[in-house]
Order: sequence, then structure tokens, then C-alpha cells
Amino acid sequence: MQLEPEDLEKLAAFRLPAQARLTIELLSSGDARSRRLEDFCRLLSQNVPGVEIRSRREDTETSPWFRVGAGVYYQAVPTGRELAPFLEILQALAEGKDLLAPGLRRELETLAVPVRMRLHISARCAFCPAAVRQLLPLASWGRTVRLHVIDVALFPEMAREDAVRAVPTLVLDRDLRWSGSMPLDEVVQAIVRQDPCNMGVSVLRGMLEEGRAARVAEIMVACGEVLPALVPLLLHPKWPVRLGAMVTVEWVAEKAPDLAARVVSRLWEDFGAADDAVRGDIVYLSGEFGDGSWKSRLREVERGDRATEVREAATEAVEKLESAAAQKRLKRETSSDR
Repeated sequence: MQLEPEDLEKLAAFRLPAQARLTIELLSSGDARSRRLEDFCRLLSQNVPGVEIRSRREDTETSPWFRVGAGVYYQAVPTGRELAPFLEILQALAEGKDLLAPGLRRELETLAVPVRMRLHISARCAFCPAAVRQLLPLASWGRTVRLHVIDVALFPEMAREDAVRAVPTLVLDRDLRWSGSMPLDEVVQAIVRQDPCNMGVSVLRGMLEEGRAARVAEIMVACGEVLPALVPLLLHPKWPVRLGAMVTVEWVAEKAPDLAARVVSRLWEDFGAADDAVRGDIVYLSGEFGDGSWKSRLREVERGDRATEVREAATEAVEKLESAAAQKRLKRETSSDR
């Protein structure tokens, strides 16, 4: 990737404090746009002493990003007007400066679950650098807030997903959004008022990707209801996403088996529209957390015209339910004999 001469001059002139070291994590993938982010990170490390790029790669179509600080994810190449706020946050991180007002920091520390925000920008936008400069401190210093800075030209599918019609636009879990003016106090209040029982899909997925399935299960048990965001993840076409959600159901079953069974009942509503891999998971979960009342449904799958692996999973699920029922009978008989 070629930067404009003035951008290269700014990078060459930029210096971190003496002896400072700053690590930027880069996620590359099978997505062709990875190259754009890789090239920028390479130029950054070549021109700014003390900046180290820690790269990892996933052989999937996962959208690439690079992370600055604890919670700022760039899905953009900060050039032109966007380079200045990017370098400012690097400088602040290297110097250990907290750019967020203490009152706002205390409010954010009360969050029960992480919050994910998506700030859509454009390299041609005159107002976007100010929005980036204003919001970066929210996410740079802790793990409670994650801010994805997204270039609408580089990732247009994300802009479409969030129904972005103008930039800058800040989307807070798709339910709340700001375009143009983004009063920081108002944004923080909206973040703090979020209900963990109604956390969005992106927040829940982020927690599961961080290995926090047990914490998600605790929240769900405390809420006493199926988290709305859990079902879409259990139906997700990608196996790693479904796996994290399934682990959550397993944790829930240890504390509230009836709640885990309600999750599986909800999944059966989408059984017909799901692909075979997802159907197999639904059948598996039925055998793990269901009861005898589900055997007839599983028998229908077993005898139907579904894929072989789905029918085999149904057979195993029925056997699991029958085995569990037999163990319960034996336990009751043993107790009565005493």
C-alpha cells in the first residue's frame, strides 16, 4: 500500500517517548482486505521506533482488523485527516495518559458486560476525525468498551448491516445511533444504561470469543430467561461461533437445567430452516438437555429424509435420553428400597 507523501512525512516525524514500547495486534484472514491493513502496520513499525506489530492469521473470511490499546479496533487505514487522531492516541498510550474524564471513567467501570460500538467513517469526511478523536479515549484504556473504527469504503457490507446513510455514524449495538454530533456524556449514559439481559449479538459473541462462556451463563441464570442474542449464535453457520454458544448452554444446564431446556425448545422453532450442521447441533443439545417428551420429535428426524449425519445424531440423542431416564428410575428405586 502506498501512503501519500504527506502521510509518510508525518509518520517519519512522529516519535514515541524514549524507551517506550507499544504493541499493536493485527488479525489477518482470508479476506483480501487484510493486505491493506498489513501494509499500513508494516509502514508504521518501519517508521516509528518502539511500535511492534504482533500478527496472527485465521484461514477464514473473518474481517481483518488491528487493535490499538485495550479496545480500539481499526477496520480502516488511518491516512489523510484520520492519521492525526490515530497518532495522538498512540502518543497518549505510550505516555500512559488517560484522556477520559475521571467521572466518565467511574461510570464505565460499573459495566456488567462489555460494550461494542461501531464508528463508521470515511477518508473524505471532514467531520470524522473529530468523532474519532472524541471516542477513542472511551475504548483505549480498559476492556469494558470496544470501539471498531470502520471505513465505509473499505467495509461497505458493515455499513449496509448498520444501515449507515451518513458519516460519521456511531452505532451502539444497533439499537442506538448517533450521526454527526456525538455528545460524550450522552454516549456514556447510553452505554451504562444497557440491560445485560438484552445484550446484543455482537457483545455476546465478543464475550464468547474471549472464552467467557461461564460469565454469560451466570448472567443468563440471573436473568432467568433465554438471552435473545444466544439463539442467533446457536444457529450461526460457522461452527466456532456455535461452539461458544453451546458451551454457554452447558454451563447454564449445571445451574438451571430447565432454562437450558428452554433454549433447545426455542432452537426447534428454526429446525426446518437450518442447515444440516445446525440441525445436528440442535439434535445433540436435545439429547443432552431434553427429556422423554422430546423422543417422538427425535424419532421423526431419525426416520425422516434428513441427511445421514442428522439422523445418526437423532439416534444417539434418543439413546442418551433413554439412558438418562433409566438412571433416574434406578436412583428412585434404590432410594425407595432404603
